[in-house]
Amino acid sequence: GVPAGVPAGAAEAARDTLSAALTAAEQLPRASAESLLLHARQAFIQGMHLTALIAAILAGSCAILVLTSLPHTRLHPSAS
Repeated sequence: GVPAGVPAGAAEAARDTLSAALTAAEQLPRASAESLLLHARQAFIQGMHLTALIAAILAGSCAILVLTSLPHTRLHPSAS
């Protein structure tokens, strides 16, 4: 959430994007701005971690799907 002491308009803008949070922080007193920026950066990093986790799960799932659905072939056919 947005820290206490941040005006409603700045808090609403900060919820949209990191850039909006930076712009909103420029209009605030130093203590409120620092707190808002800390929360905004943490939210951004959490979002990036979640996105990376989802991407890793999807990539792993696709790899398993490909490995299980490809026909089993031998690289070196046995000599008869």
